[in-house]
Amino acid sequence: MNKVVLFIALSLIATFMVGCKVYTTFNFKNESGHLIVLTSGQTKEKIRIEKGESKDVDHTIGDILIEKDDGTIWKYGIVSIPDIKKEFIERKKKYYIYTVLKVHFLLKPDGKIYLLKGPQRSDANLNQQPEGFPLLPLGT
Repeated sequence: MNKVVLFIALSLIATFMVGCKVYTTFNFKNESGHLIVLTSGQTKEKIRIEKGESKDVDHTIGDILIEKDDGTIWKYGIVSIPDIKKEFIERKKKYYIYTVLKVHFLLKPDGKIYLLKGPQRSDANLNQQPEGFPLLPLGT
């Protein structure tokens, strides 16, 4: 009996501890007209994104660097997923264990990064950007 109670107690504690996890990511759609390599300043991971393609990037807070295949480099300041307005954040529970906060970004040929409302990938809300968006490359 004591082993069963101990097992249940440990299971509940483990579930509670794991259940508090929150992961942040952004989906990045490349409409720059070029192949790009995106580097998250947080993870230092380099992600290759073909023109017209989109990929998920693990990122919570940090700068972003984009290298285009023509040699152009765009640097952006600190991007903080938790600081983005709630209506732009897609929130999903995964397996009842953790929550994923995801935002959707769209890169245009002029280097501007727009924030999209949800995964619909529509240009309809490009004129309705929250404060701080679209992001512009530093020095432009």
